[in-house]
Amino acid sequence: MILGAYPGLGNAARADAVNTLASRPQWAVAMLDAVDRGVIPRGDISTVVIRQLATLSNAGVNQKLAKVWGSVRRTAEDKRALIAKFKAIYTPDELRKTDASHGRAVYEKTCAQCPYAVWRGWARGGRT
Repeated sequence: MILGAYPGLGNAARADAVNTLASRPQWAVAMLDAVDRGVIPRGDISTVVIRQLATLSNAGVNQKLAKVWGSVRRTAEDKRALIAKFKAIYTPDELRKTDASHGRAVYEKTCAQCPYAVWRGWARGGRT
């Protein structure tokens, strides 16, 4: 049902559909089949979802994932340590103190100029 409706969905609904399909092994295999057939554009599947699929620890999902996406590796230990460091610094309490308008200005200066951001709709406030 979700896959049949997918081509007609807007960006936000597509993101919800991908997240839903990635939540169960049987649905994940169907979603990856749809990517393989071109029904779901590869670019609609984020690296976060790809990593989520790998954590399902399902042979069928892993096989299809390798065919459609390639190998998915665990994050290197040094990067995991860096992620942990920043998570400790930028706690929810600290993030609540931030200035969203300043963050928007930094984004406009450094990110919004990228053709990829424009293509994905991020520069227009689209899907994140």
